Amino acid sequence: MIATLAFLSITLQKLGPVLPPQCSPTFQTAVIAVEEAMQSGDFKTAESRLRLLPRKSISFIWDDSKVPAKFKAEFLKARDGAFALWHKQIPDIKFEPSPNGVIKFSFEPVLATRTDTGFPAAHVGFFSDDLNQPRLDFVIGLKRGRPLVQSEVADVFNDVAYGVGSYMGIADGIYPSYVMGASDLPSVNLTTLSGTELRTIKGNLGAIDALQSAIKTKTAVIPAKPELFLTSTTFTAPPSLQGDRVQFDIPVTNNGTGRLAFSMFPDCGCTIVTDPGTIDAGSTRLLQVAVDTRLFQSNMTKHVALFTNDLSSPVKELTLKIPLQARYRWISPDGDTFVATPDHRKHVVYLVPAPGSGLDPVSFRFDGLDAKVTVEPFKAVLADPDLHEGPKPRKGFKYVITLKGDLPPVRSSGTLQVLTSNSDFPNLTYTFYSQSGILAIPEDVYLGPVSKVPKTANSLISAPGLAYNILGIESTSPHVKATFKRSKDSSDYLVSISYDGLAKSGELIATLKVKTDRPKQPIVYIGVRAYVQ
Repeated sequence: MIATLAFLSITLQKLGPVLPPQCSPTFQTAVIAVEEAMQSGDFKTAESRLRLLPRKSISFIWDDSKVPAKFKAEFLKARDGAFALWHKQIPDIKFEPSPNGVIKFSFEPVLATRTDTGFPAAHVGFFSDDLNQPRLDFVIGLKRGRPLVQSEVADVFNDVAYGVGSYMGIADGIYPSYVMGASDLPSVNLTTLSGTELRTIKGNLGAIDALQSAIKTKTAVIPAKPELFLTSTTFTAPPSLQGDRVQFDIPVTNNGTGRLAFSMFPDCGCTIVTDPGTIDAGSTRLLQVAVDTRLFQSNMTKHVALFTNDLSSPVKELTLKIPLQARYRWISPDGDTFVATPDHRKHVVYLVPAPGSGLDPVSFRFDGLDAKVTVEPFKAVLADPDLHEGPKPRKGFKYVITLKGDLPPVRSSGTLQVLTSNSDFPNLTYTFYSQSGILAIPEDVYLGPVSKVPKTANSLISAPGLAYNILGIESTSPHVKATFKRSKDSSDYLVSISYDGLAKSGELIATLKVKTDRPKQPIVYIGVRAYVQ
């Protein structure tokens, strides 16, 4: 009789809540620890273990004792900005400083080098199960990258936002523009929360609420342990023609004991994925991914992030390969940018349709520059450098664009539009650029608001096909300097501009005089502006 009652007690237990895709292994382990205590009927231990799970009211410790004094105020603003990002998206999440905070933020001069990347870690996090210690000890490096550079406001913002996400139970992502895709390299932009990350947070908080309710009613649960199985993470489609809609059917199996929740996130708007869903234990489901190839002209590789609630590997990157033949090619032997002179005004471009593509030109128009355009059929041996194809016989249509009137003083664009009889590709567009001398791109460099720390920027000195050399660069400001280096595969020069961080507060204006050996254009000017705070 006792054995029968015990059996009935086990069979009447329900599985724990289904955790959302992209929940972290640390979060899942903590949830399972709570569920295992509930399964055995030890609700006191379950309630204690529940305290290790994330809270909506997040107390924190901010230890900036190792931060140089000149950076402390900026880093505080970065921290508050990261907190505001979370609170704006999920108003229930609030932050309060406390000597007993569940997250401790601190700084070290340089963190250890990661063995998998060879770069110093930008941040590291250490979780503790000791309720008398911060749940997450999060350390931020004051320098990062290789060579090492000073961590700036954007770096601290992104690191703090990532630290909060880790505490809230989100696994690392793979896209650097989102919070959980934070990189060890210096930040370019502030990260934001993706839809998947927001759904994960809400799912995690919902699971915690469900466990709290079950503990209050002393309802036993069985730990749910879904397990993802993929036959491969790389899939190759049959050879396709540009414009085809290529579909992949990806078998996903759940070998675990709980429902496997999934969501998919493509790296490109050309890719359509299956809506989020679940897969029952012991079941397999085909997830469909479709790629629109209309905008691509060579072999494609696309990536899709597969987020699940698998304990060991919640984030998988799927690689989709498509052998693709271009339906048409624009080939310009002289490149898409040329320096026009009184004796050199013609630009030639060839339209090469793929055999059987049905791309017969009906008419054309030209916009952007004053020019005359002629067209004629052609058969010739041409290389296609953009696709790394050597010379081979090709045929199609030759367009000769002859500039008229005054030559443009700056880099200007012209666009050739060819209308065809193909309804899928009714308008083929080719854009090229013309300039009449050496240009700085951009010719005005704005460093933005700067503080008392150095900052760098770049400009490009360009004159495709024109023989010239840079002799030196002078600056009108002692606080702005520049160096130059010729590109390996072109006549362009990269100009590296540096601000020393020592200018007085207010507007900083400088002019760089780039000296050349071209008699007709001995100096090229680059303007530099900044506002020193």
